[in-house]
Amino acid sequence: MNPLHEGVANFLLSMHTNRVVVVLLLLVFGAAAAFVTPSLPSLPSSTTPWKGRSNKQSVTVGGEEEVGGSKNVVHCYVLAHGFVGGENDLVYLRKAILEQAAQHAAATKRVRTVALCADCNEGKTFDGVRHGGERLASYIKDALTDIIMEEVTEDNAKPVVKLSVVGNSLGGLYARYAVRSLFLQGHLTLSKYNVQVEPATFATTASPWLGIASNTYLPLPRFMESAIGWTLSKTGKDLCRNSKIVYDMATQEEFLVPLLKFERRIAMANCYSTDFLVGQNTGLFLDSKNDTPHTPASVKSFSQTEMIKEAYTTEKTYKGTTAPPSTSVDADNVIASRSLDSLGWLKIAVDVRKTLPSLPRLRFKSTSSDLEGALTSAELRKRWGAASSDRVVLPNGHNMIVANQGKPGYEKAFKHGRPIMDSLAKLLVQGAPGESS
Repeated sequence: MNPLHEGVANFLLSMHTNRVVVVLLLLVFGAAAAFVTPSLPSLPSSTTPWKGRSNKQSVTVGGEEEVGGSKNVVHCYVLAHGFVGGENDLVYLRKAILEQAAQHAAATKRVRTVALCADCNEGKTFDGVRHGGERLASYIKDALTDIIMEEVTEDNAKPVVKLSVVGNSLGGLYARYAVRSLFLQGHLTLSKYNVQVEPATFATTASPWLGIASNTYLPLPRFMESAIGWTLSKTGKDLCRNSKIVYDMATQEEFLVPLLKFERRIAMANCYSTDFLVGQNTGLFLDSKNDTPHTPASVKSFSQTEMIKEAYTTEKTYKGTTAPPSTSVDADNVIASRSLDSLGWLKIAVDVRKTLPSLPRLRFKSTSSDLEGALTSAELRKRWGAASSDRVVLPNGHNMIVANQGKPGYEKAFKHGRPIMDSLAKLLVQGAPGESS
């Protein structure tokens, strides 16, 4: 959230008003912020070299591990920030991953864990998903090559290199495009030592998988969504579905098959209308006409906070079916939602309502769902989008979910999100029961 948004939030907290007024003001000032965003110089789409950046942090734990002989194992986590963000946005998650790796020493034996906050898109988030994804792919290649060179021993023994990618907000779209570039040929082999990279976990936090068209906090006419997209340069056009890239990334084989290369896929998002920028429907790719079954999953093994209460999984059923051409946003969302579900996911619902400012709701009628067991995408959309509180919550959860520390004052403002990132870090490093990590 930029300073203009923060000012609006403080103003709203002093008001005794209802949800409609709050939302309308947020929409107006959100649009104003877009228009007053200072124009940035034209940025090249070329990639940013690695150059051994200072934001690399690693920890080596345990003794030796035998993997087809005496080999070192390196697990590299690359964290990608979102729109107008920076490398410091996800520093708390980086810290949590390294702490979990140290605690997990007995199980991991000889594993060097490297956590990188990618800075290749800092100041460059206006030129579209494709350019940002290409920069991130180049960053990952360069970083992994650098790591491999550090790990090769005097007798040329090759390390085992695992890669996990976490994309926050727009960074999730960048990460999906980057993965396509990295694994389009089926595998990623780097450096003169011919080391093949093993994809481990792909995860997103509050990422607009379906874009923001038809997924705004309040429903907007299509012409307004399109107009907003045009005000935010190429990235806005992509997010508002004025281009085909979001639909293609959710339905085309060249984007889906690389995601299948990862051992597991995780999507985490704010629910219960607490995220003004990326709601639960796009963050967890839910659609009212999608009947894909979602099976309840236990969160006890990794959740360290009451803000993570529910998680559901979908089965891996993808058969490489070619999706029909794009027609309309609503029709495309149904197809995209089903297509993504077919890859097999762990979807984690986050509830940050108690951490956010709120006001009394003048009229309250709960629409929460009491359904249990396996639920469809449509049923989860209703369950997690329900107005189940007598309070109107300021929908400022977008930075809270990742305990964002990217700007002055953020570390204190969003500290309540740290247990969420602690939980995600535990899941990334240790996995859930029955999973290999």
